[in-house]
Amino acid sequence: MNLFTWKRCQICRAEVFNQRPLCRACFDQLRDLQTTERIERHDFVIFSLFSYADQVQELIHRMKFKEQRYLAGVFADFIVRFLQQNDLPVDAVSFVPMYRYKKWVRGYDQAEDLATEVANRLELPCIKILERTRHTKSLYKLDRRQRQQVMAGSMSVRDKKPPGYLMIIDDILTTGSTIDACAHALSDSEIEDYFFLVLAQALQSS
Repeated sequence: MNLFTWKRCQICRAEVFNQRPLCRACFDQLRDLQTTERIERHDFVIFSLFSYADQVQELIHRMKFKEQRYLAGVFADFIVRFLQQNDLPVDAVSFVPMYRYKKWVRGYDQAEDLATEVANRLELPCIKILERTRHTKSLYKLDRRQRQQVMAGSMSVRDKKPPGYLMIIDDILTTGSTIDACAHALSDSEIEDYFFLVLAQALQSS
C-alpha cells in the first residue's frame, strides 16, 4: 500500500497528478534506459533490466543507502512489465538476502523490498528461500577471483520448498559471485526451477 501522496516528481521535482513518485516524462525516460539482457550462467539464467550507470545508478543508490524505499515500487513496475512482455513463468518470488546484522544496521533489505513489491503486484507468495551463513566483507574493491573466494559457501537454502517456478531478485550484478554462491546452494538442495533477475548489471572484466 502506498502511504505517500506524491505532489512532486522525485527526480525532476515537477508537479505530479497521478499520486506516483515519478512524473510521466521521468518514468518514460527511465524506461528508455532499459537494456534488457539475458545472461547464461552455468545451469541457470540471469535477466538484467538496466545498465548500472547514470540515472539508474543514482536511483538504486538512493534506494539502498538513502532510505528511499518507495523506489522499490518504481522498479517493481518495470520488473512486472518485463515478465508480462516476455511471458516468463513465475509461481513465487524470492530475493538475494543481506546478512541479518547488516539488515539490522540498515533497517531494511532493498532486494527484499523489491521482491515484496513484485509479489504484491503479481499476487504471488514472496518467500525467503536463501540465507547468508556469515558476514562477508565489502566486495566493492575486489576483483572477480577475490569476490568468488569471499562468497564461497556464504549462502544456504532454508527448509522451504518453493511452489513451482521461482524468480530470485537482486539489485546489482557485478561479477556474479554472489549469485553463483546462491546457485551453488540451490543446486545442493536440488531446487532446479528458478531464474535470477537483477535491476542492473555492472559486469567487471577482471
